[in-house]
Amino acid sequence: KPLVSKYGDARKAESFDSRPKTSHPDSFATVLEQEVDRFHVLAAALSRSLVELKKAIKGVVVMSDELESMFNSLSNNLVPGLWSKVSYLSLKPLGAWMDDHIRRVRFFQVWLNTGTPACFWISGFFFPQGFLTAAL
Repeated sequence: KPLVSKYGDARKAESFDSRPKTSHPDSFATVLEQEVDRFHVLAAALSRSLVELKKAIKGVVVMSDELESMFNSLSNNLVPGLWSKVSYLSLKPLGAWMDDHIRRVRFFQVWLNTGTPACFWISGFFFPQGFLTAAL
């Protein structure tokens, strides 16, 4: 239920603006925009799949193989394959993955709202190689 309340509304998937607050584009702004785009894709997948799973559990729609697999993953504290396909690499169980996901989103929200940070959480990026290239 907490997952559905957090991601069950598609409007929440677009909760942070993907336009960096800079007057001119730079390499870090490009990295930021690409990372935010990836988080939007992940948030949309979370939202869409949780809404569909909730409907399937209620019997409103047919429980597909993908939804059943997702249900089993959630029941076993594993990140569902539907999410892993569009997510950053992680071996964490579901609870730790969600905590990590929230921290990553907060990191990028702060970057968007306050400008380029003094230090970066490199393992928080979907594509850290892009960040390293931008830093060169």
